[in-house]
Amino acid sequence: MTVHALGAAMLLLGLLLPRPGPAQGAGPDADIPLVEVPDSVPSEANDGADSNTDAEAAPTTAKEPEGPPAPPPSDVKPAPAPKPRAKKSPVTRARDEDLILDTGIVVVNEETKKRRKIASGFTMGHLMTPAVSTLEKGEITVGTMVTGVGITDRWTLAISPWLVGFYNMNNASVRYQASPQRAESWGFQASYFKDNPDFGKLYKMEAGSLWLNYRTRVSRFHRVHWSLNYMHFVNYEIPFSLKRWSFNETEPQGQLSFTSLQEIATTSRTRVMLEFGVIGLNYRYPNYHFGASTAYRFEGGYLQFGLSATGYFTNMTRSAYNQVYNEYVREDRKLDFTAVYKNSVAIHPEVQLQLFF
Repeated sequence: MTVHALGAAMLLLGLLLPRPGPAQGAGPDADIPLVEVPDSVPSEANDGADSNTDAEAAPTTAKEPEGPPAPPPSDVKPAPAPKPRAKKSPVTRARDEDLILDTGIVVVNEETKKRRKIASGFTMGHLMTPAVSTLEKGEITVGTMVTGVGITDRWTLAISPWLVGFYNMNNASVRYQASPQRAESWGFQASYFKDNPDFGKLYKMEAGSLWLNYRTRVSRFHRVHWSLNYMHFVNYEIPFSLKRWSFNETEPQGQLSFTSLQEIATTSRTRVMLEFGVIGLNYRYPNYHFGASTAYRFEGGYLQFGLSATGYFTNMTRSAYNQVYNEYVREDRKLDFTAVYKNSVAIHPEVQLQLFF
């Protein structure tokens, strides 16, 4: 009775105690200590070699099922897709493009928040072909060609010290342009000239002049100023050289001309200008007119050098200066200015030094 009871107890104890797993290279009944292997250490069965290790000692990681991912739960809403940027209308896009191309590099004065057009046209043009440009409201320019002030962004009032000092003429001009901030714009300029004996006695004339101007853009570096001009002479006893003689039977008091000024930006600070046109469209023998100049912009102003020339198509080589010089060399005091201008080429200096305030 006692032996059977003891055997039954030992059997029950053997069932309750845990049994150690077999080790590699040993039989299932080998007496080895139970060692816990960390999960981070890979089992030798994972290297692809043959092993006698039980399946329990070599757990395998379950592979994720292939195929499309499972849809998100119904209660989770997907993030909204970004909205596409609205496209500008053709009118807005054209306006912005014109503004950028016309003004180029724009610098904002942090003190006054006033826009300054740096790479846009900054010159006043040529004597015969004014540029379609005006001063900003309150802006002042002082220089050899023009001294004036911007009444508004569209209206500029000015005089020319050049005509006062070298042509003994009182003068005044007003200039208007319709769209100062656009590459394409139109405008006009009206001027009045009257000789002043107190300044000198070289010229004797009185005239009014009206320019109708239009500016167009060929590219972001090339703009063209077109000008239709009418000059009316009240007195042209000794006029300036832009007054040409018609060779008509009766000398008309009016002179009609059409010219153009090519404005080419070579850098943000330099401009090259080429002028072409015809003076005296209502004359029996019209005159050609061409010129060239270059301008350099510095902080607060610009400097321009160049020449323009006017002459009859049938006589493009004779110089007015040489003819006048020869008359004085021969000591012939009967200098006929009419004959000189009829048979000569007039040279006009396109020299400007302008400061802006």
